[in-house]
Amino acid sequence: MDCDGPIYGTAGAFLRWNFTVTVTVISVAGRYTRSPMKTYRDLLTWFGLLWQAVYLFHAWHSLPESLPSHFGLNGVADRSAPRSLPWVLFGVCVLLTIFLSVLEKYPQTFNLPSQREGPDRPRQEAIAQDLLGWIRLEIVLLYCFILWSIVNVAQHKIAGLGVWFPLITVGVVALTVGYSLWRMKTPPLSQ
Repeated sequence: MDCDGPIYGTAGAFLRWNFTVTVTVISVAGRYTRSPMKTYRDLLTWFGLLWQAVYLFHAWHSLPESLPSHFGLNGVADRSAPRSLPWVLFGVCVLLTIFLSVLEKYPQTFNLPSQREGPDRPRQEAIAQDLLGWIRLEIVLLYCFILWSIVNVAQHKIAGLGVWFPLITVGVVALTVGYSLWRMKTPPLSQ
């Protein structure tokens, strides 16, 4: 389909951009995902971003002018911000996801436990790329939960995040990083 010309205008430019982004996402997934788990992880990450946008559009009309912007350690909101806060959080999440996706393409720049030219370097680079993929998914899911919580606290459906939220968030990220570091330090089975 030719999207150029006066008939298509901005829609044609959007279709070209959308096609380019889609092809890029598919080519990144095809190049760096070697297992179905990695494919599902990447798809879940992008689905999480899509969910955030759809949820914001759906909830936007019912949001008050002031939303909770900070939650204390007890999980209760203690500060408020303007109504535009969820869109700022969504933008930050999109930027972090894009940044981590681009960073994942350049494992040769990572500071890893092995030497830059060592024989174990390719294995550690693959583990580091896997770590970035999991961290990216965890960030998107974290932002999904925070966005959902902000909207529901503003609508008085829930009281806050809960006391467990900081513990589970830090615990999941620490376990992910710790497991990846352990995999990097452990010699492969073939040695």
